[in-house]
Amino acid sequence: MNIWTKISAFILLSLTNLGAQAGNFTVSSVNISMPSRQPTYALTITNESADEPLSMQLDTFAWSQKDGQEVYEASKDILISPRVFNIAPAASQIVRIALRNRQDFSTEQTYRLFVKEIPSEKPLEEGGVRVALQMNIPVHIVPAKVERKALEFKYLKLPDGSFALSAHNPGNVYVKAVEVKIIDTVTGLSLETAPPVIQVLAGATKVYPLATASAGAEPGKTLKIQAIGEGLLIDQTVTFDN
Repeated sequence: MNIWTKISAFILLSLTNLGAQAGNFTVSSVNISMPSRQPTYALTITNESADEPLSMQLDTFAWSQKDGQEVYEASKDILISPRVFNIAPAASQIVRIALRNRQDFSTEQTYRLFVKEIPSEKPLEEGGVRVALQMNIPVHIVPAKVERKALEFKYLKLPDGSFALSAHNPGNVYVKAVEVKIIDTVTGLSLETAPPVIQVLAGATKVYPLATASAGAEPGKTLKIQAIGEGLLIDQTVTFDN
């Protein structure tokens, strides 16, 4: 069954003595996955406005995680047709997306598709504010042989004295973990308010600063990290060694 997930990109600003104009569009997917042997996809963008046309532009960026941070770099690996277009009121546009060079990858290739509204040149009323909207959609080129593995966690003390959770992905596809808990194995109490969602790309390491300081953390302290990740139950015991 083909279940479409539509995310509205409509934002309404309510400002004292100011009007606002913004587009209103939906897309047929918020996470694109394409097999490396047939990396093509059809994305539908719909103009939800009944009376205003919409101008759109799509761009792709290579997506990686380096030094624990998200990195986006301009890329021509993904073909988009059409890339720039207009959508009439209450109409839709199908956009074809494909990988330029097809090959069997051993590791998942990841990109970000930016779906951006081109601001209208229509004059605004006095004091009006024009809002151009943009969506950022993950694109995954999945290898033929998937080796999904549980994230490997470390509990760290950063140079500024704050604490962080480090997550390494040893598999060849991304893993998203939810319901992350950090537990003191002696008391059974949760030490931190952990990140609600952790997503780590294949072979990468992501560092998540933790808002709450752990006064009880000390060298040799044993902690349990629990999470649910892409069908994997993660339950690891780590030693705080900073």
